[in-house]
Amino acid sequence: MNEYLPEETCGPSAAKLADWLGALRGTSPAGDDAERIDRIRWMEQVKSALAAAQAREAVAFTQSQLECQKSAGVRNDDLGRGISAQVALARRESPHRGGRLVGLANALVGEMPQTLAAMEAGELSEWRATLMVRETACLRAEDRVADDARRAAGDPRTRGQLMADTLVERVTGLTKASGTPVDVQL
Repeated sequence: MNEYLPEETCGPSAAKLADWLGALRGTSPAGDDAERIDRIRWMEQVKSALAAAQAREAVAFTQSQLECQKSAGVRNDDLGRGISAQVALARRESPHRGGRLVGLANALVGEMPQTLAAMEAGELSEWRATLMVRETACLRAEDRVADDARRAAGDPRTRGQLMADTLVERVTGLTKASGTPVDVQL
């Protein structure tokens, strides 16, 4: 059993996270360049994993707050008000940025589990995940889930290529745009 993950919790407590922060505070650079670059890489992976954990926490907080607001009789039009501002305050961001972070968290947790898993593994930064969510925002939820799964399987196509292939598939029934005979009548 990992000492940081006691059985009664889902992860490290706020107190344990504070301990980790204290351990990092004042850390001196490593003695040689090889160790320095390794530490930079590992620190980046930890940042990515922490961003994924923040996303999960933000979604859980949002759901909890919505339930509390419903129980308190808050009107439907006002449900969710203030949630993003609280997340922003906790992350030391502007309220506007808090709304974007909550939206990112909802998209990652609800529609892009492969992208979230890559963040948790330290393979994908929060910025790159943000770009992926932003570039798939025009897709329907089920298409975004499918895109997240092709991407995870190694689909190298760009957003434009995916859109072209989807258009061709829906118009012609063919699965790829490449090799499709197109006759432009000018």
